[in-house]
Amino acid sequence: IEIVRKALEYNINYIIENSTEFVSHGGLLVGFFLVFIECFIPALPLSVFIALNVNAFGMFLGVFISWVATFLGSFLCYLLFYFIQGGNSNITFMGFTIENFIKKY
Repeated sequence: IEIVRKALEYNINYIIENSTEFVSHGGLLVGFFLVFIECFIPALPLSVFIALNVNAFGMFLGVFISWVATFLGSFLCYLLFYFIQGGNSNITFMGFTIENFIKKY
């Protein structure tokens, strides 16, 4: 059991070191686009990408890159679906439109 534990620990450390090295050698754009793509594919692990950015670029810069990428990715994802559905703000949810909700409250 000790051998298996050491092998797993070695593999996990190896994966973390190689992933961090890949992000740091790729520069800020690789870290940015990992987080940016996550906005369009929500099954990807955002916390892992943020941790890679922090590990590669430091706390402040890693969190800042992740924050900007998340903001821009979410905004572009919103705009994409807004224009796909026709640019119409009369989106209904359970029979309620945004305009009716605003007028009511």
